[in-house]
Amino acid sequence: MQALPHETASVDPHRDLLAYRSEFPILQKKLFMNTCSLGALSQRSVDGVQEFLQLWAEYGASAWYRLWIGKLAELRGAYGRVIGTTPERIALTPSISVALASVAGALDFSTRKKVV
Repeated sequence: MQALPHETASVDPHRDLLAYRSEFPILQKKLFMNTCSLGALSQRSVDGVQEFLQLWAEYGASAWYRLWIGKLAELRGAYGRVIGTTPERIALTPSISVALASVAGALDFSTRKKVV
């Protein structure tokens, strides 16, 4: 007898997440527990960087205007749909540290010296 979907989920609640494991080559050989900016590199990321470099080599700086600015707009739109907002309300930064420093740099500390 075949298990119903809800029965399978209770047996293996992380099955959907485990499907992504094969996208990370290092996980085929090792247990990798570093989750910061140096986390396991996915094959999709490697392919994306290779595409980025190829387009940069082919178009030079004009790749920004022809392609990448549009890709950033697509990313803001896709993420906006996930969190229920418009792309104009989403700022992209290269890292959380840069984002936090940008926000902190915009605060006026002259009247209040502490931030919680």
